[in-house]
Amino acid sequence: MKDEMNDNTRYILLFDWMLKDLKLSLSQGATFAVIWGFSKDGKSELKGGYKYIAETICVTERTAINIVSQLVEKGFVKKRFDENGKIALSANIKMLKNFHSNEKISLKKIQPQLKN
Repeated sequence: MKDEMNDNTRYILLFDWMLKDLKLSLSQGATFAVIWGFSKDGKSELKGGYKYIAETICVTERTAINIVSQLVEKGFVKKRFDENGKIALSANIKMLKNFHSNEKISLKKIQPQLKN
């Protein structure tokens, strides 16, 4: 993980639907994009914790904790603790599929990411 943190080839893919359709602030959208990048397959999780998010989007760890809590509260992110007590975060794919069908968001925007 440490080597990845210093790798200048990392990137965040922030889709416009993350901000406009989900009505997320820029910091919430960036946080969601980091988590989405790890878990969009519906099986994987981000296990880098709050420190990884904080360093990736250039905020304090406390701010990262607050943003993740907001995303969990909105239902866009699932949070659990793994068998070692480490935090594991994932995009709530099932909720996003339901959200998109209920809100009539253009499926063309998100369809490629929600195949599962």
